Amino acid sequence: MLARLLRVPALRCLWTKFPIGSAALRARHDIDPRPHYRFGVWEGAELARALGIPRITVCEFGVAGGRGLLALERIAEETEGATGVGVDVVGFDSGQGLPPPRDYRDVPHFWATGNYKMDEQALRRQLRRAHLV
Repeated sequence: MLARLLRVPALRCLWTKFPIGSAALRARHDIDPRPHYRFGVWEGAELARALGIPRITVCEFGVAGGRGLLALERIAEETEGATGVGVDVVGFDSGQGLPPPRDYRDVPHFWATGNYKMDEQALRRQLRRAHLV
């Protein structure tokens, strides 16, 4: 029944905005502003629990503005509480943005050198538990 209700975009949007229910229920129905992050963290923690592994590490490569890393922190906290598996969060970024294009496969007419620069100090002030490398 719930799966059928969630086919209605407005209901899915409402549940995402007001996240009620257990972390397991929300993971099962992709209820998160970043469902692809929640799925990966949740499945990794569930597998670790089944294998008796006490901690996992989730990584984001290319942090840019940091919204994804902040979302990973939030999801990691919820997942830890629900599964009992520790979740470490690590973000990797040079902070310089995109490098200069080498050839046409870098799509230079679309991606410019320096896009996605990071304000490292501002991001570090917002992070509670993630490590930025």
